[in-house]
Amino acid sequence: MMKKSKRLKKNIILISFMVFSFLILSSCTRNYNDIKKGIVSPSRSSVTVEGFYKISEVISLEEDRFVDERSYKNFSAEFSLKEARVGMETVMNPKYKIKDVSTYDFFSKEYMVSKDSLGINEERMLVTSIKDKEKSFYDIYQLNDENIMIAKGNNLLKLKKITNESLIEKSRQEQKEISMNIEIEPKSGVLIGLKGKRDKESLIQNYRTLWITTDGEFQELYEIPNIIFPRKEFFELKVMSRKEENDSIDSLKITPIKRNGETGKDSKLSKEEKFIEIDFVGNNFIGIGSGKDTYSKAIYKRIVSIDKFYNLEGVSISSFFEERGKEEFDAGLENELEKKDIRNELILDEESRYNNFYIKRFHGNWMIKDRIMFKEDSDVGKDYIDIPIALKPPKELVTYDELYISWNEVIEKVPQAMDAFLAPKNSFILIRTPKYLMMYRLKGLNKLEDQPTEIVEIKEDEEIIMAEWAEGDFVERWTETAKVLGERIIFVQNIK
Repeated sequence: MMKKSKRLKKNIILISFMVFSFLILSSCTRNYNDIKKGIVSPSRSSVTVEGFYKISEVISLEEDRFVDERSYKNFSAEFSLKEARVGMETVMNPKYKIKDVSTYDFFSKEYMVSKDSLGINEERMLVTSIKDKEKSFYDIYQLNDENIMIAKGNNLLKLKKITNESLIEKSRQEQKEISMNIEIEPKSGVLIGLKGKRDKESLIQNYRTLWITTDGEFQELYEIPNIIFPRKEFFELKVMSRKEENDSIDSLKITPIKRNGETGKDSKLSKEEKFIEIDFVGNNFIGIGSGKDTYSKAIYKRIVSIDKFYNLEGVSISSFFEERGKEEFDAGLENELEKKDIRNELILDEESRYNNFYIKRFHGNWMIKDRIMFKEDSDVGKDYIDIPIALKPPKELVTYDELYISWNEVIEKVPQAMDAFLAPKNSFILIRTPKYLMMYRLKGLNKLEDQPTEIVEIKEDEEIIMAEWAEGDFVERWTETAKVLGERIIFVQNIK
């Protein structure tokens, strides 16, 4: 009897040990679907993206731009608790943070592209942010257990899992980092257009232009009243205001500027409207907002052709994207109405919304937003909502709009960063904070120097509405114009 009792006790202990071991092992295996239930920190035994991945597809984030996939044929990545590697970049003892996001919202906001145009069918995905101590490394977009995406430059790399185990030591010699083949051109400059807040008493709104230039060693800064923008020659853009009772009655005035800085006689004036403000300035189009009763109600948005600006007629999104533009507007609206539980019949003049859009800065790029107006008797509680559209502004609107450096790299260097502007051919980058524009040189192709080269003071309430770039011989020509029209100002010596 004693022997049976001892055997029974041993069996109970053995079974308990097996059950306990099973529970421990199963808790270590956390797959994609488990993690998708919320934001979590991975267990110390595994990470959801653990494994070795090889390139399967390269997708350009710039529409109609050819990508030579041969440059990426040896590209791979792998992740473990000990090490994370993307191409030839490696961090030791990485920290992983995971969040579950809507694929539509994420790609529309971050890259201004639709998930459908990227060939993504998944409605949701995991975004795994990797850090080395406090330094950001890469964000991994995990579509499912087998496929991930990584943004590199202006391309989105899709990789397929080859094995669940990391092969870092075995494969390190095989990896070749992609060469971006970007030539460094030290001489470049940028015209930054700034819009201030409208004065409540006079109803006048201030605009100014900064010309910032460098030849690699020497920097210059000029301030010019109003907005000047380049075409074949320079033009001055002004808002002409007159006060009528409590309203501002405005019009736009565009005047050609001669080489000697004198304004031409053939200036043109637009028709008048209540409260006009300039939202965006390009070579061929300008973005404006206008109101319906007072300056605080500048709610109607439109993009106007400079050649036909005097009528202030907005162009349709289909002028740039044909039917695809309307389709993306419709998809954005449907997604927003469903998310906010708003009825479609509350929208004011649904067809006109294809003309009621604007361009705004967001994390280093220009983005398109659709403004949806509601009927006055609606129960929404607001006049309008703005919807980010999954389309990158075309070249007709924005001539140059590149940011090869990741936004994580920018905010890691300058935590207060609100925006960033990268010069063509990587001569420098301007980072906007609430009070400053900070000029940094670059180390290699995508790393910022430790300290800014120069600092420009701007007002917190000023909004950047233009960034027009020049390089090579054009820099000297634009500098001569800036000297005549404006005055040279001193860079900030000490940050307050």
